[in-house]
Amino acid sequence: MVEKRIKFVKKEDMHNEFINSQQETIIFELNEGWNDYNIMTSFDVYYKDRSNNKIFIGRVKLSIPVNTNKIIYEIYNIYINECEDKKYGVAISNIEKLKTGLKGIRSVGEDLIYYQRLRSVFDSEESFDEFLCDFGDVIRDIKLRDCGEDIKLQNTIDESLFRTGNAGTDAEYLYEISRHFKKNNIDIKGYQEERFSDALLLLISDDSSFEKYEELKELLSVNKYRSEIANRIMESLEGQNKGYNNKAQIQKILNYIVTSNKFGKELSKRAGKLCEDGGIITKIDELESLLVVDNVENIELGHYTSLNTLPLLIKEYSEENPPTVRLTNSNQMNDPSEGKVLYKYIFGNTNGSYKVPSCYISSATTALDNLPMWKQYADNCSGAVMVYDKNFLKEVLNSESNKLYQVCYIKENKEITENDIEVSISSADDLTESKIKEALYSLKKEIVDKSQDAEKKDRIEKYLAGIGYLFKNMDYSYESEYRIVKNLKPESSKIVVEKSGNLPVPLLYTYLTSDNNELLQVRYSKVQLGPKAIDIDYVEPYVRFISNGTTDVIESNVNFRD
Repeated sequence: MVEKRIKFVKKEDMHNEFINSQQETIIFELNEGWNDYNIMTSFDVYYKDRSNNKIFIGRVKLSIPVNTNKIIYEIYNIYINECEDKKYGVAISNIEKLKTGLKGIRSVGEDLIYYQRLRSVFDSEESFDEFLCDFGDVIRDIKLRDCGEDIKLQNTIDESLFRTGNAGTDAEYLYEISRHFKKNNIDIKGYQEERFSDALLLLISDDSSFEKYEELKELLSVNKYRSEIANRIMESLEGQNKGYNNKAQIQKILNYIVTSNKFGKELSKRAGKLCEDGGIITKIDELESLLVVDNVENIELGHYTSLNTLPLLIKEYSEENPPTVRLTNSNQMNDPSEGKVLYKYIFGNTNGSYKVPSCYISSATTALDNLPMWKQYADNCSGAVMVYDKNFLKEVLNSESNKLYQVCYIKENKEITENDIEVSISSADDLTESKIKEALYSLKKEIVDKSQDAEKKDRIEKYLAGIGYLFKNMDYSYESEYRIVKNLKPESSKIVVEKSGNLPVPLLYTYLTSDNNELLQVRYSKVQLGPKAIDIDYVEPYVRFISNGTTDVIESNVNFRD
């Protein structure tokens, strides 16, 4: 009885394949819409079961040792018309012909999921492995990447199968993973992620030379899947007692996950707790929770801007380019002491290796008609303050990726006592200010007592960077600032690069989105014109027309003369 067969088809032949055959088939559909430098190597792979259900396996690239501009599927179908063999569905007498056709082929799946799904359609590891072997899978056998004197095949592998950029990113990563595992005699049959994590941990157990730590660090520095692999390592260490012998090595890789900017905030904290930094992390979390704002019902928030920007914020809706809120990378804000005030309070200086936080910020304020603010942020009093609609702010907070915080302003006193710091927050809540003061002192005491170890200090600096943008010097307390914050990983596709003003280098930004990744259309309840702005009669008709009468326009109550 036939188990499976293999078929190479054109896209237009796929329908006929399902009508004419009731056999289990692995189908390679030539992806004619994609080529690498005129080399057609890309195939979409499907599995068809006996009930004619089609399951997408993934995309694979095949490097054929012939002129790949020819219609390559015809080469193979010569041998696949008779379906009697259990392995390929090929007549027994034609097996050697098929072998001849496959000789010299190289293949690479474009992501990990391809291998996982492909494994699921085989009854055993052995038959899956044999399939990969016959198709010259380079991830299975890394030696096949080197084609020796076959320059044409080598060029195809380099320029297509492992092409840099979107098409080759996963393949290169999988190759690196496989290369390290093969070097250390570690089997990863089935390509399941949980096996990856166990194998990665094996790389660093029973090793005192730190060689394998460097290997693992190199693997985790690869862009694709780094967070998934790190997450598996966390789960493995959090949920088991396998007794890995070399705890020093595990500590080093955890330290790397904490201090590197390649991982998100949550992974960093989880790794830190495994490093026994739980007490410090808990105190930092307490500080953050005291500053987070969950309810906007009783506050009125807005932001200052120039009148030249107003038409970009209040404009006719366009699905392609809706008016929305842009957030700036926290390390590119205009305050040179940004994020460093808390660090200075804890350590007494800013001479440490300050960690760049991977968050994006849009500032807002409750000081909505304030002369210093008009002069500094609204084109020297001739701009406007845009007051957010409360329902819009609620939509912002409905997304788990968006947070709203009030900024805490601090002023140091020199004596290390519980009164060594003064704090002020925009809501002027005495009880919350008292709790923040206690939490800051407690955190400082915990860190000063336990931060002598260099690696631990590196980790602490990273934890502090995670909330450093919520603290500013008391000199700025008149700003009554709140911050809309979005935490993104450095490789996030939501980060955009845009030119800003006369700066010679573009800045990093992101935009407010919902959990469905849809841009949130900004809405304002009110526009207040600055003391030196043009007459309200020029502005109000436009604003009310575009907003359908939902946005009011008022004038400043501040009397100001140059």
